[in-house]
Amino acid sequence: MTALDTDTVEALGYRGADAGHGLPLRPEGDGYRLAETDTHWIDVMPMLFGNHRVVTTVKALPMTYDRGWCYPNLLAAVAAVAVWDPETEDRPAGWVKEVHTGERPNGERW
Repeated sequence: MTALDTDTVEALGYRGADAGHGLPLRPEGDGYRLAETDTHWIDVMPMLFGNHRVVTTVKALPMTYDRGWCYPNLLAAVAAVAVWDPETEDRPAGWVKEVHTGERPNGERW
């Protein structure tokens, strides 16, 4: 797991539960659990070559995820979760690939 200190995360705008942005940053498996909705956990998990993925995990099925978005690094993924409101927005901003559809923004290749 990549080390990520609280000061760095807060500098990106993520304040955890105290500011209504979800849960405090905490390790979960090989990644981080950052937020939750009534039905899902929102996690960031490492991928190969330093890339990271924001995933939504159904609480009733904790061993898998149903949606995911790739980011070039951990800080980009955490920043996306920090400003994403999953209750009103379909997906976070700034992703380079939507895993469950294979979609890439503007047809770009990653």
